[in-house]
Formats: sequence, C-alpha cells, structure tokens
Amino acid sequence: MKRLITALSVFLLISSVVAASDWQQNLQKLVKKGFENVASATAADMAFDMSEIEKTAAEAPSWQDLSNQLQNREYTQPENRGKLELHNFAGKDGKVRPWVLYVPETYWHKRPTPALIVLHGGVSRAELSDDPVEWASGSAFLTLARQNGWFAVFPFGQDGATWWDDVGMSNIRSQLQLVKETFNIDDDRVYLAGFSDGASGGFLHAMVAPDDFAAIVALNGHMGVGSLDGKLPTYAPNMTNTPIYAVTTDKDGLYPTAIMNSVIKMAQTAGASIFYRQLAGTHSFDYADTELPLIERFLDCHPREIMPTKIFWETGDTRFGRCRWLQVTKVLPIEPAEWHIDHNLAMMSDRITVGFMPETASAGVKVGKVIEETYAQKIGLQTGDIIVKANNVVVKDSDDLDTAKAGVKRGDQFDITVIRDEKAVELKGTLPDPELFYIFKREVPSAAVIASLSGNNITIKGSRLGRFNILITAGQFNLAEKLVITCDGNTVYNDFIKPDKEFMLENYLANRDRKLLPIAKIAVDLGAK
Repeated sequence: MKRLITALSVFLLISSVVAASDWQQNLQKLVKKGFENVASATAADMAFDMSEIEKTAAEAPSWQDLSNQLQNREYTQPENRGKLELHNFAGKDGKVRPWVLYVPETYWHKRPTPALIVLHGGVSRAELSDDPVEWASGSAFLTLARQNGWFAVFPFGQDGATWWDDVGMSNIRSQLQLVKETFNIDDDRVYLAGFSDGASGGFLHAMVAPDDFAAIVALNGHMGVGSLDGKLPTYAPNMTNTPIYAVTTDKDGLYPTAIMNSVIKMAQTAGASIFYRQLAGTHSFDYADTELPLIERFLDCHPREIMPTKIFWETGDTRFGRCRWLQVTKVLPIEPAEWHIDHNLAMMSDRITVGFMPETASAGVKVGKVIEETYAQKIGLQTGDIIVKANNVVVKDSDDLDTAKAGVKRGDQFDITVIRDEKAVELKGTLPDPELFYIFKREVPSAAVIASLSGNNITIKGSRLGRFNILITAGQFNLAEKLVITCDGNTVYNDFIKPDKEFMLENYLANRDRKLLPIAKIAVDLGAK
C-alpha cells in the first residue's frame, strides 16, 4: 500500500511540474508574440488579443506566480555590442520608419541596464533623415550613453509622426518596449532626452505620459510646442512628477533665454520639478562638453519613483489620464474647485514663420507640406514650389531663407519668388501682425487631482473629477487589511484588494514594465455630481 501511495505521489508531482511548465511556456509565447524580430517589427503585430490574455492568465497558478515570471525574465547575451544598429518599425499608420539602437559594449544580460531615449529636432519636416545611423553617431547623447554603459534608442519622426501626435508618441513607446522585451533594461532608469523639437517633446511627455521615464533632459526647447502643434491640453503642475533638466541659451534664434525664462519660472511656480540652466550660445548643442557631466550627474540622482506617496495630476484628455498609481477616467464639465488654478502664460507672437515643411533641393528651398492658416497658405505657396528668393535675398538654402526672415518684422511686406513648373512665380503679401497667444491649449475642461497615501489609506482631493482608477502594485499596501479610499471627505472604497491576473498581464503587455506592474485596479465612479 505504501508503495502505491508513493508511486501516486510521484505521478502527481510530475504532473504538477509538467502543468507548470506548460503555463510558463504559453506565457512566454504570448509575451514574445510580435516581438520576435526587433529589427523589423510592426505595431499591428505587437497588438494583443484579450482572449489570449484571459486564457494565459487562467493557467497561471496564482498572481504571485504570474508576477514572478514577468518580473524575472531571462535574456540572452547579444553577439554584437558597442555598435549602432539600424532597425525599421511600421507604426499605427502602417508607414515604415527607421530607428537606431545602440547596445553598450559593457552590457551583460543578467544585469539591468539604463536606457536613454533620444528625440531629434526638426521633427515636423516632411522627409525622414537620409542617414539615421550617421545622425545618431554624431549625437552628443550617444557619447553620454557610451561613457555610462547605457542603451541609446533613437526614434525618427516626421510630419505625421511627430513627438506630439498619436503615431509619433506610439512609435517612441513601441520602440522602447521592443528594447525592453529583448534586453535586460532597468525600468527605473529609462531617461528621455532631446534638443530643440526633441526637448519640446520631452516637456510634453512629462505633462501627458511620464510613466516610462525616470527623468527628462530638455535642451533649447519650448514646453508649449507639443500643446499648440499637437493640439493637446497640457498642464505645467504635472511636471512635478518627473524631474527635468532644462537649458536655454541667450542668442537662440528660436527660443532665447529672454523669452523662455518666463515660461520656466511659470512652470516652477506651478510646482514643476525643473533644474534650469541659462547658458551663452545659439540654437546649437555646442555646450555639450561642459554640460554632459552635469546632465549625467542629474540623471544618476533621479531614478524613477514608482510608488510616490503624493501625486498631482491634471488632464483634459483621458487618453493621458494616468500617472503612476493614479488614473483619471472621466472629466466633468462643471465649474472647477477653488484650489484648481490654471497655470498658463500669454506670450507675444512676433516670430517670423512662413508656414511650410521644407524638403531637400539641389538649389533653393523646396516646399513640402503647406500648413493651414499660415502665411504660406495666404500667399498661395504650393507643395513642390522651390523658393529661390525672399525679401530680395537670393535663397540657395535654408540659411539664406533665415537671413531673409531676419530682415523683416511682423506686419512688413515679405515677397517670395518660387520656381513652379519651371517658371518663376512671385508671391506677394504682408506678414501678420504680432498677436498674443497662450502657450497651452485650453479648449476642453480639465480634472485635477491631489492624491496621497498613508498605510492602507488613500486620500483624494478632486476638481471636475467624475471617475478614477487606483492601480495597486505589489508591496504598496497590506493585502491582509482593507484599503480605504476617501474622496473629498467621503469614503468611496472600503474593502480588501483582490489581485487580478488578467489585469496584470494586460498591463504588462501594454507597457513591458517589470517594476511598475500593477496587480489590481480599483475603479471609483463618483457620479455626475
């Protein structure tokens, strides 16, 4: 009889091991789906199916087992390190665009390694970079990554895939997720850095989608560009959640210190965590040698805080309602609370802009896309025109066009001669007068939330807040005790936290983040009061 019981025990043990192996293999297949080839991935292949998530989550023995498998992924050591690799990615619009990856020479697959995402300037141009690898190889940010043994990721954007539209923002995150799934990345040390438009994109992401990034470097940029060009509502106080290293220069032809200083001060007054440097120079990163060591030190001192005890978040677009463990899911179109202050800044628009996306030409400046409601559209500039003269200045390249613009002011006559269908065509017009504008769009109401936690208690202070989620991370609360959520003095939740394997897996597949891995979501509906 003993022999029979022993044999049965061995059989049950073997069966248990096989079953465990099966669910782990199925999990591995689901996680890797669409990520098999980092060099030519597509957004469509990376999409996940809820039925597959439900099935795989149901197979996992417990939420702890699922969490352990996701957090302790195994990676292989790559053969090629210390080199720049050109990859392609088909975004949400189906268009294939390049991106460049640098794998540090010192990378070891068993050690989590920081990563630096680098956003280039001139992102609204019609054309992509002719040689992405050459551009990345000359980037000062690559020098920073090499010196510190970090990964470097260089997305490439253009008009239709900028750092502030749906396609471009999705491309940034998808490419980061591809790297995270392939290599052992330290989720709490992923940094975002950029110059000019890249810096403007950095400010934007700090205000609308900061969760992936520990800190941001924004050099010679403007925090209002993503809001105005991307038509997105943005809020300066949101930058309290993500430290930013910002630099402006005194002779910058686009965003000089004399103008940007007031913008930075407004944001700091609103609570933004910005370390601000004012340097001598033009619209150029020629201060890299002296500034990179300071940037390195700043980033090293600012790992991501995934469970802050206090969060301020404001959003007018619930696509951007999440910050760490708080997510706004409904905004009420009512009067804001008294404490809900709108931090914005009116500025005078006196910059000379024509209003088109330039393209490469053998001589002159070729007109790509003409932007609506601009001077270019007003005077009849057309796609394909070659600008050869402006304000009586012969235009051989974009520098000549800048020289022509420097000789006029708003309200002046500014005539342009173009070659169209092999004929010279003169376009006459008067530049628009200077006008006031706000740097952040305000076309929709916003909800603002101050959320704080202590022990198993969360206190919410809301303005225009209709619905919100609390995302629970393992270790954040005592699961053996009830969680109490109070909103504006009313208890809106008083119950035990119930880990949800499906939600865990769905969240991981959407973010590929092993550390910011919620185990449950608590949804609170405050009604339409």
